[in-house]
Amino acid sequence: MTNAIDFAILKMMLIQHGEQTIRDFAITSQNKDVYAFVLDAQATYGVVNFKWNTLEGFAYTRTFNRYKDYPDDRLYGHRGLKYSIGDFRFEDARNEKLEKWGMKYEEALEVLWETEEEEAEQAPNGFMAVLTEVIKELTPAFGQLHLTDDFIAYAVDHDGDDMKYLPETVDPAQLDKAFPELKAYEVYKAKLCTRLPVEQAEFWCQTFTDFVEGHESEAVVELRRYSRYSFDAKEELVKLGEVSVPILVTFLERALRHLPVSTDGGDPRKAWNYQSVILEIAKAGESEINRLQAIYARQKSEYPEEQDTKNTLRVLHAIDSKRFPE
Repeated sequence: MTNAIDFAILKMMLIQHGEQTIRDFAITSQNKDVYAFVLDAQATYGVVNFKWNTLEGFAYTRTFNRYKDYPDDRLYGHRGLKYSIGDFRFEDARNEKLEKWGMKYEEALEVLWETEEEEAEQAPNGFMAVLTEVIKELTPAFGQLHLTDDFIAYAVDHDGDDMKYLPETVDPAQLDKAFPELKAYEVYKAKLCTRLPVEQAEFWCQTFTDFVEGHESEAVVELRRYSRYSFDAKEELVKLGEVSVPILVTFLERALRHLPVSTDGGDPRKAWNYQSVILEIAKAGESEINRLQAIYARQKSEYPEEQDTKNTLRVLHAIDSKRFPE
């Protein structure tokens, strides 16, 4: 990494600031039942803040009108309000030295994008690596806090996946205490994996549909217990790959009311739900390509300017760009 970005200085300043932040909070009356301590960052800008919450702070947030009617699956778990960093009650005081470092980092990154693009792409990873090291270095200081049994400390890139860096600072046993639904979901999926791939695809496609259409199916209810939603079902379909495509095309035909039999449940507004998944998979057998071509021909004839028509062409293009140019 270029000398213009001094991560060693950042690490030293963050440890000092973190230790002081913890000392200051430790002597307050609010130092009770701390369950999460987070380094919340924007890695592309060099911005970072310490944020943490207590059970009392979480209880207070739940009194807000917009959260009063939240069901349990939206309150708890790794995707629930309890771990919504933007809703944490406590954060560190402003630190001018860290702010100045962040400005220099952003300036250096701008130069790198013009001169060393590959190095610029790696800079945010280096930034986040420092934050995970800082969390580990602060472990002794956490002893000053009144912690819950399931306390976790981790770093987050504000614009990324909150869970990405968590395993680097939270051991598996503690992770199970904080988020038991993670292991439960893996057990749930392991049982599904005993089925044939096509049966798995059928399950996930129907479950995906139930989520987006608001059907409280048995699978939807159970998956919500694991803090899982439509995008998780979509992710499983993408993982299954080409085997999912025939089922997705059938659901697309149903949404567009192109099936020769019952058209119950058809809704062209939902076509993108299935088109988007096939677009990500970007593979299909010849039979499914023919079906998609038939869908596109009918759409082009009936609704040539509709977005759904254009999206079907996008899907075909993703599958074979030479055969189906946009």
